[in-house]
Amino acid sequence: MAVNPPLDLKSYLRYVDNSHARISNAQDAEQFLIILNKQHPAIQYTIEIESENRTLNFLDLTIVNNTKGKYEFKVYRMDAITNIQIKPHSNHDPKILNAIFKGYVHRAYSVCSDLYLEHEINFLIHVFKENGYNICQLKRIANLIGNKRFIKSNKIQSGPPNLPTVSLPWIPSLSPKIRKIFWKVDYKVVVKSNPNLRTLLTSKNKTKLPQNSQLGTYLIECECSKRYVGKTKLQIRTRIQQHQKNLNEGKHYQSAIAPHNKFCSQEIKWEDVKTIKEETKKFYHKVREALEIHRYQCSPLNGGINLDNRFDFNKVTFSERGHSVRECDKDMGLINCKTPTSHPSDWNKTFKNALNKTFKNALKKPTLFHIIKLPQGMGKSITDFMRPFYKNKCPILTCPLCEICFRGNSSDIVFHRDLWNGLLLNN
Repeated sequence: MAVNPPLDLKSYLRYVDNSHARISNAQDAEQFLIILNKQHPAIQYTIEIESENRTLNFLDLTIVNNTKGKYEFKVYRMDAITNIQIKPHSNHDPKILNAIFKGYVHRAYSVCSDLYLEHEINFLIHVFKENGYNICQLKRIANLIGNKRFIKSNKIQSGPPNLPTVSLPWIPSLSPKIRKIFWKVDYKVVVKSNPNLRTLLTSKNKTKLPQNSQLGTYLIECECSKRYVGKTKLQIRTRIQQHQKNLNEGKHYQSAIAPHNKFCSQEIKWEDVKTIKEETKKFYHKVREALEIHRYQCSPLNGGINLDNRFDFNKVTFSERGHSVRECDKDMGLINCKTPTSHPSDWNKTFKNALNKTFKNALKKPTLFHIIKLPQGMGKSITDFMRPFYKNKCPILTCPLCEICFRGNSSDIVFHRDLWNGLLLNN
């Protein structure tokens, strides 16, 4: 986007959904914000400019402009910080508890400039002291990290040797002694905490169901490299047992695998049956089976085991969405009568020519048509919805209005009927 006059944009950095830009004045910053917000209506930025004391917060940093051609950095914390840490008396390895404090100290060294480093470390020591940690131990850890980083920055050290690792559960009185024994024989020891209430109750620790114990879509392979994809509303392992029974008893009409085995000398891999997808709904079963047959090329055209069970004729009826007329519901159906009615003007003629007195006098009010909005969930109960408008039993029997048909002998053609009594068109 061209801007006249052009913006004095010195630098622009982006991290995920946050951006940092250096601009010479506030007016250009506001203009740049307008340009960004015009790029996409769903992506809108807000702006935070440098404060009076020449600081700017970006992510977890506070950037300080010292007016000397150099930026200083320190850790940014929100005002709502609680300073709560894991308590030192919790059931964890002391090394893990110390590692939490070490992580914060390493972060301070990585983020803070020399001017703010000491203040940040003192703040961390104060926070952990409030949570019950030993202040002498905290200072010792902070000094040890500082010395190691100083040595590392002034001397190139070779990496530690790759020692074999042993994992042990944390037992306060026993684990430190065992760790010393392993250290003497050059083993690295990793200690993990004992299971707590959360790990015992979460779903990860539930008893796993046996393999193929759900209903859904499954895959069977033969040693001749051919495959079969099937669906079942039973447990998949139960359906596999049925396949084996039909194969042994020669019931070729009940299983597609039985006729394949009749002409194939190879064995079926019954032990390697794979559950492709667990499905509970019948419609999803059919769709998933068709997709997987195409994916694994199991149809007869591709040399697969699946039989060619194409339909001869399939009709789908559905409703049009829009508005609803009380006597002629264009969305969900029509009154079960012999006269074709698709518009209120058709119903005017129908009511004038009606011979049934009950049908003539069914309305409470003389107004024939009252246009209303029809919610989607009302489609199946439109007759119940219309019943309060009639003195006698509601004569309206609703049925879907439009049709889509598929024929087996013309599988590449879709037939459709726009009206309940219209012509069957194709495309």
